[in-house]
Amino acid sequence: MRRVRASPLLAVPLVLASLGGSRAGAKEPRVAGEAAACQPLAACEKRCARRDGAACLEAATAYLDGRGVPQSPTRAAGYHQAGCEQGNARSCAMLGLAYETGFGVERDYAQAAALFRRACDAGEGRGCSGLGRARLLGRGVPRDREGAIKLLRKGCDLGSDSGCSRLGALHSPDRHDEAGDLARAFELTRSACADGGEHARCLDHAYQLRDGEGMAKDPVTAAQILANLCDGGDARGCSSLAALLEAGAGVPQDRARALALYERAYAGGLRSVAFALAKLRQDGTPGGEARAAALYAEAADLDRKGCDQGDMNDCARLGWASSHGLGVPLDPAQGVALYRRACEGEAAWGCRDLGEALEKGRGVTADATAALAAYRSGCDHENAECCTRAGWFYDRGVGVARDVAQSAAFYRRACAGHNARGCGELGVALAKGKGVAVDLPAAAAAYRQACEGHNTNACTRLGIALVRGEGVARDGAAGLALFHRACDAGDVWGCREVGNALSSGWGTPRDPAGAVAAWRDACDRKDANACTRLGVALAGGIGVAPDPKAAAALFDRACASGDAWGCRERGNALTVGAVVPRDAAAAAAAYRKACDGGDKEGCARLPAGK
Repeated sequence: MRRVRASPLLAVPLVLASLGGSRAGAKEPRVAGEAAACQPLAACEKRCARRDGAACLEAATAYLDGRGVPQSPTRAAGYHQAGCEQGNARSCAMLGLAYETGFGVERDYAQAAALFRRACDAGEGRGCSGLGRARLLGRGVPRDREGAIKLLRKGCDLGSDSGCSRLGALHSPDRHDEAGDLARAFELTRSACADGGEHARCLDHAYQLRDGEGMAKDPVTAAQILANLCDGGDARGCSSLAALLEAGAGVPQDRARALALYERAYAGGLRSVAFALAKLRQDGTPGGEARAAALYAEAADLDRKGCDQGDMNDCARLGWASSHGLGVPLDPAQGVALYRRACEGEAAWGCRDLGEALEKGRGVTADATAALAAYRSGCDHENAECCTRAGWFYDRGVGVARDVAQSAAFYRRACAGHNARGCGELGVALAKGKGVAVDLPAAAAAYRQACEGHNTNACTRLGIALVRGEGVARDGAAGLALFHRACDAGDVWGCREVGNALSSGWGTPRDPAGAVAAWRDACDRKDANACTRLGVALAGGIGVAPDPKAAAALFDRACASGDAWGCRERGNALTVGAVVPRDAAAAAAAYRKACDGGDKEGCARLPAGK
């Protein structure tokens, strides 16, 4: 195998047998138990030099986690190689992970798979899980889903939390213990992390808390764990915390801190953050453009190497770079070719980007039917966003005959995968009986999950359910709080509902003036129904000085934007002729538009024969 170059500071003889073969006197890997009890670190390093594999593992762990020394993934990899060559199976597995991720060594999927296989053959669960992951993704070995599942099961049975987690996330139709696998993975990482174990176990535990694998989502605790790891010098903890803060996923969004954390991770040797760091650097930070260009180029180079080695996720990222001219020449057609390759290689994000390109006609002729096929493929590979998009196509009949039962099924899969938009759409289906039986409590639960995932439209819908007591106990104050939350986050419907709540006294004393202010805000943001409500207030002097002319103008504006109530009010104004000239024909047209929009009073006011 390719040897890890020893640091000048690393006095470990790396002249042992190749991991791919054998030599006289070379030890077969054995399952590592507890790492060598050698302290201080210098004692471990000396014992490792004397061919003590357990001591090599202990030294590698110290450098990987930054325990008592600055974190050094390169030195950690060197000690793991020494440990592996001395028969320590856990070191073989950890060295495989280093080659898989490019953390401390140049990424090499074939080398990673060989190391995972050697560790697994010796009974090390992490090796089995790593080899299963390689077979699942086709990294360094042929893709083999069934073989991957067997290896992941073996890894899980041997105590590998990553094997249990991956099994639980696969949702394979021939297995029925996904929840049990996730729960076991959670307990394994929780115990290991609580006992002050390796940083890798705490990282896995944080990811489970973040994603709700095996337990309820707890991004706040996940962030605390990641912050502790980062403060301890772990670049992976810094990167993962940065991603949480950048997205505001369950924690307050803080892009400035995310940028600083990505920089820290990058400086700590985690080059895979180059793309994420470039995106933030490009967003107006001093000197950001030049730095972003260099980082995009580095990221594209890493992705090109990974794609050439068979990593389809890297192919998808390289496609994104080509489609947007980030670090490589702008070439949307090349981007589509890479998305297609990634999708055919079962990389779900490649399917998502291919579907979007086909939907929008970017780098390829627009083709809604082909876009749907790409989204369906991505959904089948556990990408929840693709499930939502496929559901939307069936819901609207885009590229396929409309099928609300299919759309509801896709939305359900999306929500199970924690896609907030998918949960919101599922809530609508359950509330309206679109493709499923009406189930208001389930609709409210779906809205709540979507709202917690920052889907502001779902927050507004949940607020309405609370105000009306639909599927949940009536709680006007909680509903109003959700309307404010949605409005503050940019949901104009939420702003309109703030006005409705203040006007009607839902969860708060009636406040007509406050209602007018809220409707004016929503109307200014192009909410047609809010314009109508503001017009009614102005016409009647409710919460504001009467202004019939301004009211009539608002009715015209609302009707032109498709608000049926606004069209009816426009028809009334044209019929009465007190503010605008009487015009029976125009009034009839306005009532017709109101009626066509579902306004029953508009229908009733239509002249006979109109």
